[in-house]
Amino acid sequence: MIDAVTGDSDAVVRESADLLYNLTVLWASAGVQPEDVWREMERREHMLGIGREAAENRRQNGPRNCTRLRRPGSDGDQLSRLRAAI
Repeated sequence: MIDAVTGDSDAVVRESADLLYNLTVLWASAGVQPEDVWREMERREHMLGIGREAAENRRQNGPRNCTRLRRPGSDGDQLSRLRAAI
C-alpha cells in the first residue's frame, strides 16, 4: 500500500502478484473456489456499496489512478479480468 501512495506502480505490480499467488494457494488448500470469492465480493458491493464513495469523490475531484471493481458484464470489467487471470 505504501508503494501505491508513493506512485511506484512496478512495486505495486510485484506486491499484487505476491498477494494473488498466496491467495490462490490458500484457496486451493482450503477448497475455496474463486467463484465463491467473487460471489462474496458482489454481495458486499450490493450490500455495502463498495466503490460508491470513491465514485462520488471522482465526480467531485476528477478522475484518479484508482478505479472500482465493476460488476461482471460491464465495460472494463476488472473483476472478470481478475477472474480470468487466476
